[in-house]
Amino acid sequence: MALRHKNNTSAFKKQRLKVLARDNRMCQYCGAEDANQVDHVVAKVHGGGDELDNLLTSCRDCNLRKGKKSVAFFLGSLSAPPVSPDLLSPVETSSGLVGPFEGQARPLWN
Repeated sequence: MALRHKNNTSAFKKQRLKVLARDNRMCQYCGAEDANQVDHVVAKVHGGGDELDNLLTSCRDCNLRKGKKSVAFFLGSLSAPPVSPDLLSPVETSSGLVGPFEGQARPLWN
């Protein structure tokens, strides 16, 4: 008996085609054209589902490199920030959150 892939269902296949059409088969991470894979923004192991807003088109290379990492961690690993002793400590906000994302303080170099 052959094992079926967890996303090998007719419902997921329909979602996949919708996502590929919505994103014009362009990798949403690197911009490569004719991408043919669909990636979960929030990985299923972290509670992400098959909703359209959690899926995006990805090339094979980006999809394999991202794996189950968060998008922020994956995109942050693609290029290094400027190296300066003054910038090595994170910026902290009143909410206690650290980082350059919405609702948080921006680093000095932005």
